[in-house]
Amino acid sequence: MKKKNVLKSAGKGGILAAASFSLLFAASASAGTYDLSYDVYEDGTLKETVTKNNVYLGGLDTIFVDKDGNKAAVKLGNSGDGEVITWLTGVLGPEYTTFSKIDPVTPQWEVSGQSTWTAFELSSAPEYFFIKTGKVDSGFDHFLYQNNDSSLWGFVDSLDWGTDSNIYKVSHVGTATSPVPVPAAAWLLGAGLVGLVGVRRKVRK
Repeated sequence: MKKKNVLKSAGKGGILAAASFSLLFAASASAGTYDLSYDVYEDGTLKETVTKNNVYLGGLDTIFVDKDGNKAAVKLGNSGDGEVITWLTGVLGPEYTTFSKIDPVTPQWEVSGQSTWTAFELSSAPEYFFIKTGKVDSGFDHFLYQNNDSSLWGFVDSLDWGTDSNIYKVSHVGTATSPVPVPAAAWLLGAGLVGLVGVRRKVRK
């Protein structure tokens, strides 16, 4: 019984299809994985460039858009925490009354091959985070993002902030997460315990 040459019997079309599938698989396997770097300066002189390879960042995070299609971008100037909370609750709802600020954002990683993409590690995996920028031509300085992968990385394109923006115009980052509600079972347990205490007091009387 003759052995078949699989590649030969597949023909050129089959070989091309197999090659295309392999390339597609390789691309999908590494989707959202990037090489990162940042420069360390000492007294204004470049001391070293720190790198991280094959870091999974997922997809770019996007500016939050409300139900009316408005992007969550605003100018607050040198805002205090109260102004930021007012803005957040106005966009996200009254449950977002607290946030955590990361100031300064260090390190602020550059994404290899993408001059306007930047990534930074978050202290938690929040639902949302906002970026405070320096002066940009959009006229805004606070931008609220949906943490699309709910990951420990913020991953954004600085062109979101204006056409003259760059990744070095980040002032600070804040994260916002809705408080975790107390489960209904816990409330029932508490109510039951209160009821038992009341019954016990009546029995003693």
